[in-house]
Amino acid sequence: MPNSEVCWIEEWLKYVFEDEHIPDFEQSEDLMNALRQLMLKHKESERDAKEIMKAEQKYTEIYKNKTDELNSILNAESLSLSSETLEAVEQIAVASKKLNLKEPTITNFLLAVNEAENKEMEAKEKEMLEDYHLATLSKKVTKIMKTNHLIRRDLAMLENTVEHQDAYKPKVLTNNSFLDTKIEEYKRRIKKFERDLSKRNYDSSLEHNQLIKKSEAIDKLEKEVQSLHLKLNSYQSLPPNKSLTLLKIQTTRNELAALEDEFQKLLESASGASIS
Repeated sequence: MPNSEVCWIEEWLKYVFEDEHIPDFEQSEDLMNALRQLMLKHKESERDAKEIMKAEQKYTEIYKNKTDELNSILNAESLSLSSETLEAVEQIAVASKKLNLKEPTITNFLLAVNEAENKEMEAKEKEMLEDYHLATLSKKVTKIMKTNHLIRRDLAMLENTVEHQDAYKPKVLTNNSFLDTKIEEYKRRIKKFERDLSKRNYDSSLEHNQLIKKSEAIDKLEKEVQSLHLKLNSYQSLPPNKSLTLLKIQTTRNELAALEDEFQKLLESASGASIS
């Protein structure tokens, strides 16, 4: 950094600290650049402040001149304002001050009032929008809280169910083990019974389901025998001199005898099974 800028910064530091001691610092390039930027911004802020002060002084003079002008008009014309008018003027003055009017003119006053109304409307609109969002958010929060409550309730029920299942699990395992043992025992007993029956020449036709089938066959044969008896009775009423009728009767008798013989065999078979 050139010596001229270093001297410039040193002079600025003396101006800032005035009569106070300036702290020692290392004149590195980064630090000097930072001080230079700070100095420039400080001087820029000072210029802005001076401009604002000049503007304030200018408006103060304008207000003073305007006040003197109005006072001279009032004094010259010997005008006397009513208390209502003075109160209205005072309210306008207060409103103008709150509206931060730079120039006390009717146009500026009306513009400022319009701007204030717009700002108030914007504020109300913003407030209404915030209220709407707040109401919507409140509904969502309420819904979420209800859902959260339901989830917590279901979770508690599931945890309770799991606890009961964990407590019941050993009992179930014990029962399953007992049942498995019983099943194996029954299987061994069934195999033993099958071997015993095989040694005794057990006939599978004597099993319960086979006996039921034979009983059904006997019932069927009984019905057929009854039917043949009816036919035979009808044939016996025919005239004896007809050879064809006799032949038919003989054939029917043979069928009946065969059925009775088969029926007798089934009865003997069923009787022998029940005795065994």
